[in-house]
Amino acid sequence: PTGGRGDDSLRTKRCMERTSLERLRELKDEYYCDDLPAPDSELVCWPEEWLRRFFESGGKLSMPTPAVHFVIARFSEDLKWLNPIILDCVVYNKGNNIPLDCVQLSVENVGRESETYLRHIVSHYDALPEVCVFSQGNVDDHVEGFGSNSPVCEGCSFVGKPVAFLRHLKLQALQHGASLPSLIIPVDKWDVNWKPDWNVNYYLTGHYFMPHAYRNDQRRSFHEWFEQHIGTYPLGDFCVYTCGLFAVSKERILRRPKAYYAALVHEVNWSRNPVEGHFLERSWYYIFSTR
Repeated sequence: PTGGRGDDSLRTKRCMERTSLERLRELKDEYYCDDLPAPDSELVCWPEEWLRRFFESGGKLSMPTPAVHFVIARFSEDLKWLNPIILDCVVYNKGNNIPLDCVQLSVENVGRESETYLRHIVSHYDALPEVCVFSQGNVDDHVEGFGSNSPVCEGCSFVGKPVAFLRHLKLQALQHGASLPSLIIPVDKWDVNWKPDWNVNYYLTGHYFMPHAYRNDQRRSFHEWFEQHIGTYPLGDFCVYTCGLFAVSKERILRRPKAYYAALVHEVNWSRNPVEGHFLERSWYYIFSTR
C-alpha cells in the first residue's frame, strides 16, 4: 500500500495488525535499517507487511500520515483512562514503565511536561501527524477547573470525560490550526500573577519565583525571557493553554524550524523543575499562534 490520508483500508489494517516494538526492532536488524530517519514511535503503528516494503525500499516508500498523536507526559499516573485512544498515544515515561498497548519511551525526568512536548516535536519533526494533542498523565482535575465558560470548552462540560476533552482539542486544531486558549487574561484586569514581570516580585513577596531554578542562575523576568525566545510580548489580552493541555496542527508546528524547538529543549532539560518550564506553560499559545 502507498498509504495516503484517505486510505481507509490501511487505517483499519493498522488498528488490527499493529507491529510490536520488539518485532519492529527484529525487522530493522533483519533489513539493516537502524539508521532510517523514521522514528520507532511512527513505524510501530503499521502492519508488518507494510514495514517490510518500507525497509526493502531503503526507507524511500512514502510513509502514511497518521491523523493524530496523543503525546502523554507521564510520571506515575494510571493511564487506563486513555484506553479508548491508546492506539494513537505516544507515552513518555519519566517514572516506571507500565503495560500499555502503545509506544512508551523511558526518558530522563527533567524539564517538566515542556521537555516532553518539545522532545516529541523535535524527534518527529520530519514525520508529524496532522495533529498533535499534548497532555499530562492525569487531566481530570484540570478539566474540572476549566468549566464550560472556558474558551476551549465552547460552552460544553467535560467533567469526568477526559478522553472526550482530548478529542475536542484535536477537532479544534483541525478546524483552527490549534486549540482555543483555556484562559484569556484581560489586559485591564491583570492580577499580580499575570503581569509581564510576575516572577520578579512573586505575589508581592519581594522575591523571585523559584530564585534558584533559573538556567545558568540567570534570573530575569518572564517578559524578558518571552521576548528572547517567543516573540514580541502581546500588548492586549493574554491567552494561555493552562495545565499543559492543547492541540496543534502539523502546519502550525512547521511554521518554526526544527532548530527553534531544539533550542527550547535546552532551556528546560537541565533540571527537574526549571523556571523556564513554567515560562513555557504560559507561552505555548504564542509559540504556535504567531509567525
